[in-house]
Amino acid sequence: MLTYYTWSMSMNDSTIRRLAKLTSSFYKKTASDFSESRSFAWTGWNNLQAHLEHRSHEPLQILDLGCGNGRFSKFLKEKFPKLHFEYTGIDGNAHLLKDAKKTLKKLDVPFSLHKVDLVDCLLTDTQLLEEGGRRFDLVTIFGVIHHIPSFELRKQLFAGLGELLHRNGKVVITFWDFIPAERLAKKQVDPNIIGIDPQKLEKDDYIIDWKRGVAAFRYVHHTTKKEMNQLVAASGLELVDSYRADGKEGNLNYYVVLEKK
Repeated sequence: MLTYYTWSMSMNDSTIRRLAKLTSSFYKKTASDFSESRSFAWTGWNNLQAHLEHRSHEPLQILDLGCGNGRFSKFLKEKFPKLHFEYTGIDGNAHLLKDAKKTLKKLDVPFSLHKVDLVDCLLTDTQLLEEGGRRFDLVTIFGVIHHIPSFELRKQLFAGLGELLHRNGKVVITFWDFIPAERLAKKQVDPNIIGIDPQKLEKDDYIIDWKRGVAAFRYVHHTTKKEMNQLVAASGLELVDSYRADGKEGNLNYYVVLEKK
């Protein structure tokens, strides 16, 4: 069972940076094991075919925010061999970006990779890419939202999504619905163990462990349906699709597809 605490109404910058540092440390420690565990495509990606067809731009401009080892690019090349695309990947971990570079070189597609601290960009209101004003046909945000501390920062991210898209461009986002999965609930640990006051966390925030290869901890947030609706509303984009997929349970991620009209 998950343990519930008395939460703060809003998170301060110090706590946000502390949690972001915890996440960064987690990926530094586990990069090799994590990359290996994320070498396969998610089943939910197969539902994206309809959203990749009949695009007006050739090649398709794709931004993979939180690209990790670049496995989504490999999925696109294998699943849609006739799809022409240029791939831009952003991630905060150098090891994973190195793996992504190896993957993309084998695929023979135009690409650029960027090491970016997403939370720091949100806190300092800094652009994600140096070439400001760049637009994309498809933006993917897989396995990222649960690592962004505070509702306000998540809302800020969503509010800026439209600026990344061409007209009729789409963004695909996953929300990790780990609460119903008992095997994941068992991974929860008391924040006090790593020196974090649980009262400084917000509702539905958790610290969970990782025991594959090395022991590590990470901050995760569970997005409720109510919050999800608030974030989608903040984006100003149109919700055009939603579905559940992935994991042993087949429903571990909730996907939303938003379009800029």
